[in-house]
Amino acid sequence: MLSNSLTDTTYGSSWWGVCKKQTDTIGKYYKIENSDNYIMCLIDLGSIEKYDFETHIIIEIDAKGELLKSERFLHWHSSCCWDNHYDGFSKYGDFFGIEICGTGSGFCSSRLCLFKEVMPQNSVFYIPLRIWFSSEYSFLHLYSSIEIKENELIIHYTKEAGEVQENETDDFFNIKIDYTDEFSIKYFYENGKWDTKDKSKLKELEDSF
Repeated sequence: MLSNSLTDTTYGSSWWGVCKKQTDTIGKYYKIENSDNYIMCLIDLGSIEKYDFETHIIIEIDAKGELLKSERFLHWHSSCCWDNHYDGFSKYGDFFGIEICGTGSGFCSSRLCLFKEVMPQNSVFYIPLRIWFSSEYSFLHLYSSIEIKENELIIHYTKEAGEVQENETDDFFNIKIDYTDEFSIKYFYENGKWDTKDKSKLKELEDSF
């Protein structure tokens, strides 16, 4: 990353200090099928002046480690939907996917960018995956599971909404589920892009994000 000017570790202008150990894992990679090349996803904790929060970089390298392509992916502020520096990047069949996090007050969401080759973030279709939202009085949770077969993706969603109620006996809160909806959306990969024919259900999902 340094040799290709993809990050900056200058003291005072980066967050690289949060990686305290020499063995900290900062990325993940997969070998491209029928190729000697690799697709990598690395966290960038540099460039405080340029980016408000951490970003992720998708990289393609050859067998000698030479950089072939790179694209930077930005979250809506922090990567709240990742449990660590690398678990939001995975392989799905013949595709590679990076989860992009949406953030807000009491809110975190995850949308999946799914691609076969490195491409700019603004050209990738966003597939809704998860939502966690809670306020003083209400909550909304969206969960999902993924099925993928060749150029077809089916995501099964469970949406729950309800009330947040204060527990009178201690400092914890209880949640009361008032509404549950289970449904599936089928996505198709055609001409290098993902899309769905279920536009109305997708629009309903997107309005929650």
